[in-house]
Amino acid sequence: MIKRNYFNKFLEINKKIIKRYPSKNSNIILADRGRLKQLLYSLIFLSATQRKFLCNAMVISDSKYNKNFFQIYKSFGVESIFRVSNIILNS
Repeated sequence: MIKRNYFNKFLEINKKIIKRYPSKNSNIILADRGRLKQLLYSLIFLSATQRKFLCNAMVISDSKYNKNFFQIYKSFGVESIFRVSNIILNS
């Protein structure tokens, strides 16, 4: 999927654009779709929205996706990542 040496270099030089606001109780939740391009777009949008409303960022992701995505989230500064294995909707 991603070449390891380029991936490690990206993680080293990447800057944390997601901040943590410990005094705030409000959160913005991002649903991970498991696609790299959308992941990057979502993180940029999340950073802008989060700074405007001073909210903390959370990510919900399916646990079957690649662990590289979790490393990318952490390299951008996301601390709260929740893995959901099964979601069942009852109506």
